[in-house]
Amino acid sequence: MRSLSYTYVFYDIANAADTIENFAQVEYSKVDSVASANQIITYVYTPNGSKVQVIQRAYNAAEAAQAYYYTISTYPNVIVKSKATTNYNCHSYAWYSQDVNNNVYWMNDPALYISDGSYKKLGKKALGQKVCYIKGTKEYVHSGIVYSLSNGKTTIISKWGAGPLVCHEVSYCPYSGTPTYFK
Repeated sequence: MRSLSYTYVFYDIANAADTIENFAQVEYSKVDSVASANQIITYVYTPNGSKVQVIQRAYNAAEAAQAYYYTISTYPNVIVKSKATTNYNCHSYAWYSQDVNNNVYWMNDPALYISDGSYKKLGKKALGQKVCYIKGTKEYVHSGIVYSLSNGKTTIISKWGAGPLVCHEVSYCPYSGTPTYFK
């Protein structure tokens, strides 16, 4: 199912949040937006309907190139699946949309996907599950999707910041935290 997207440009940012809240009460959508001077703050919804803030950023070729070269030079064993881009990040890819051609949202915190019951923590790994690297009890550092399970090794597909979408062993990445699996 394709998500609907509504974008609003406001000159009075102080009243923008109230306008979006009123809009959300009138019509349910998968995405609604508020503009600021440098970016668009956008909201996507979990499967259970919780509103998650994301950012729509302008594409930055220099940042993407720098992240790509860092990735392939520091982690030569990753398999690059899609080009580096600043359009979306790991959390947006894992929790919101795996459509790399149309996902334009940068998500800083996927916690509502878990806390609202849309996804449940699992003890056993399976293909297609979400994986989130968690520090402590609430710091969601990195997210991906289980890509393969073979000979005791877990390979995930994840987006590395502004870098590329890559396949890598769960422990072979620049992110710390405990990998935790959800379905």
